[in-house]
Amino acid sequence: PDFKKEPLDYVSNGGNLLIIGPESASLFEKELNIELIDKAEEKINYLEYNGWLAGIKSLSQKIKLGNNAKSFGKIYSDNDFNTPYETAASINDYGKGKIAAIYLDLGERYCNAGTSVGRDFLNSLIHELFPEPIVEVTGSHFVDVTVNTINDKLAVNLVNTSGPHNNPNIKVFDEVPPEGPLQVSIMYANKPEKVTLEPAGKELIYNYKNGKIQLTLPGLEIHDIIVVE
Repeated sequence: PDFKKEPLDYVSNGGNLLIIGPESASLFEKELNIELIDKAEEKINYLEYNGWLAGIKSLSQKIKLGNNAKSFGKIYSDNDFNTPYETAASINDYGKGKIAAIYLDLGERYCNAGTSVGRDFLNSLIHELFPEPIVEVTGSHFVDVTVNTINDKLAVNLVNTSGPHNNPNIKVFDEVPPEGPLQVSIMYANKPEKVTLEPAGKELIYNYKNGKIQLTLPGLEIHDIIVVE
């Protein structure tokens, strides 16, 4: 109960919360403004995104939306758009923020059998919750982004996660393929004095328009930091 109160207080004050998986979602049934139908069961569903279907074998939960709760995405019973479907995810206003849930164990399944449909579906749902992120990176699906500050300077950490990291048969990673070029957009209130790439100490060429820094990073080897000041 104490743990549940903490994220709900966060959402109430304007945060956005995404819950993944039926068991986790069941803890927030009231706040999601849904009704759970029957019990969650493991089966093969077909997740739809942008006109594509992806088979996902995982625990799944049927739900009924309450008033004002918004449906997001569909899960079909078969690999056919003419078959019945259920709600894949939902979004509900809660206090000053939003709370959303996916009614499949999407994360566990992605680790075992990743698909572009599952990844793009999740990314699209996150953009519903966070339509204006501080940083957006395009050009690769294998870049982890972490934003922090260093001595009051904005630091955008880019980490290359490409390579067979989830393959248990590979014991040593002797090569990580570089990623790029990457297009990076950073929200920043005023035109910066300079933007550098660390630890190389290289000053980057950028455009500043409508409160955003826009630049192209030719390549990412392992870990680079874009520092804005």
